[in-house]
Amino acid sequence: IRPGVGAIVFDPEEMKKHPKQFEDLLFLRNDRWMPKLDKLLRERGGVFVAVGAAHLLGERGVVSGLSKRKFTVTRVR
Repeated sequence: IRPGVGAIVFDPEEMKKHPKQFEDLLFLRNDRWMPKLDKLLRERGGVFVAVGAAHLLGERGVVSGLSKRKFTVTRVR
């Protein structure tokens, strides 16, 4: 992901204006996906998971969540 994407997606001013939307659309969805992805990955091994770019970024992003659960995340180009 290019550095500019994070700046657009996580614009602090927009996050302040619409905190509930960011929480609901990004962070809570990511949080709900983690147990499902964890189970899927442990049962089936390596799988391809596609999500929108905004879900990949930040401490509450999918990449961070999977890394915290000791999965290796590889970017596909």
